[in-house]
Amino acid sequence: MARLGFLVLGALALPAAARADERVVTVHLGVGIPDLLGGSVSLTALRPFELEVGGATGILYNTAFARAGAGLPFYDGRGEDGRGWLVEGLALGGYRYLDQAYWTGDFEKHGAELDVAAEVSWWLAPHFALDAQILGGGGLWIGSEADGGVAFFMDGRVTVGVGF
Repeated sequence: MARLGFLVLGALALPAAARADERVVTVHLGVGIPDLLGGSVSLTALRPFELEVGGATGILYNTAFARAGAGLPFYDGRGEDGRGWLVEGLALGGYRYLDQAYWTGDFEKHGAELDVAAEVSWWLAPHFALDAQILGGGGLWIGSEADGGVAFFMDGRVTVGVGF
C-alpha cells in the first residue's frame, strides 16, 4: 500500500517538476470523420504519456471518446526562453461511444480505436502555445443495439487548439 501511495504522490508532483515550457493541458477544436465537429481536452503533463477525452456531433449522431498513448518529439526548436516550435508524433488507443438516435432510430455503438497523430506547437510564451494536429486511424465497432455485428470505422480529424 505504501508503494501505491508513493506512486500517486510522484505522479501528482510530476507536473510541478516539469520545465516552464512544458504544457500541462491542451484544448482542441476540429473537424473530421466520424467527428463532424468536435472538441477534446488532453492531459499532457505526464509526457511522454497523454490522456485525452472528447466529444463530437454530426448530423445523425453524437460521439464521445477517451484515449491514452505516448508522444515522441521529432523536433524541439524552443530556446531557453521557452519560445519556438515543437513537432511531435502521437500514438493513441482507446474507447469510442456513438449514439445514433436522431434520424435512423435509437441505438448505440461501442468501439475500440487506434490512432496516430502529428502535432505542431508554436510556443509564444513559457506556458502558452498555439497548436495544430492531424490525426488518422480507425477502429472496430464491437457491437450495437441495431445489428450486434462488428464493423470497421475510420477516424480522422484536423484540429487547432491552445496548450497551457
